Amino acid sequence: MSMMAPEVFIDELDGMTYQQMMATREGLVRELRRLEGEFSSSDAGAGVAASRSDPSPALVYRMDLIYLSELLQLMEVRVQEAMGAAAQA
Repeated sequence: MSMMAPEVFIDELDGMTYQQMMATREGLVRELRRLEGEFSSSDAGAGVAASRSDPSPALVYRMDLIYLSELLQLMEVRVQEAMGAAAQA
């Protein structure tokens, strides 16, 4: 996922279906796991420090956590809306 401001990410989420949100969630979780593997491997310190990529893996990890948090909040709202609509039907 490319780096973007959380507000831009939220705007993109608003146009997604619930199924698209689920796919986005899975992608974020997969990326977080990959980064956690890098951080926890025995030589991760040397590899991550030597790469000096822009943005850094630590920043990507942080932003992915923020994106995931925002996504989960919106998914909760969508589920509540669907449950409310189903209860009224």
